Amino acid sequence: MPTYEAVEAIYSAWTLLILSLEHEAASNNREGAAKARGMVRKIKSFVFIATTCFLRDVLALITKCSKVFQKDIIDIDQM
Repeated sequence: MPTYEAVEAIYSAWTLLILSLEHEAASNNREGAAKARGMVRKIKSFVFIATTCFLRDVLALITKCSKVFQKDIIDIDQM
């Protein structure tokens, strides 16, 4: 599922994402720096981190269930 993969990518690269945005925020480009500061503020918030962790856990289960139900023969023991 593309959504799960996107959330997993954000989760696994969160530190690098913050470092990259902080570097951009410190740059001389006014417009880019302002946008980067705004994104850093949002990404560092508890709500963003908690939502990312929650989605990672829930979407992993939904992805697994989806793959099982897409098969021709459903074996509930696989879940």
